[in-house]
Amino acid sequence: MPDREWMLDARCRGTDDVVDFFTDNQKVAASITGFCGPCPVRVECLDYQLAYEETHPRHGIFGGLTATERRDLAVRRPQAAAEAAS
Repeated sequence: MPDREWMLDARCRGTDDVVDFFTDNQKVAASITGFCGPCPVRVECLDYQLAYEETHPRHGIFGGLTATERRDLAVRRPQAAAEAAS
């Protein structure tokens, strides 16, 4: 099991239940992704979800990205790695 201690420092930890990180509403999602911007563990959150996205796809906001944005990033990541290696 991967280390998840970083979750203790997440900005969203303990937020009011009114904040819906699992919304499909684009306007709401846009405001939530902005909430994630200054989070000290935003990168860890995104990396964590990207590592599990293929076997455990989830809607909602992780690391400041929506499910659609994460899918787009996952497609670009191998291309960027290949370009960097050449």
